[in-house]
Amino acid sequence: MNRNKPIVMRREGVPAAVKAPMERRLPVVPDFVHSRILAFTAENSHGVGVRKDRHGFTLFREDTGDPVARLRPQGEHQFAVLYWSRFGQRWRTIGDFGDMILRLDDALDFIAVDPMGCFWL
Repeated sequence: MNRNKPIVMRREGVPAAVKAPMERRLPVVPDFVHSRILAFTAENSHGVGVRKDRHGFTLFREDTGDPVARLRPQGEHQFAVLYWSRFGQRWRTIGDFGDMILRLDDALDFIAVDPMGCFWL
């Protein structure tokens, strides 16, 4: 960092490094996937919360905070379904043949029914 370099001023004496609050705001884009997951959990009353993070959507039990499932986006309108391994303390794929990739509604139904017995322990 060169301290001898002069600060460039712009717009009424505001330094160039400082952006106006209106320039930093991004447009609000509704997240339909997040709202669809919330609607599904409300319909089925599983007591599940949803949190969006950089890897996708994490479903967790609201009463204990334990992770239930993760939906990781895979292309358009498809998600890899992962479960939380209590033994390995990490997200694992379902089955032995890689990711189970389903459409959103099918993935949510799969988690609710839990045919593999890995989500609702």
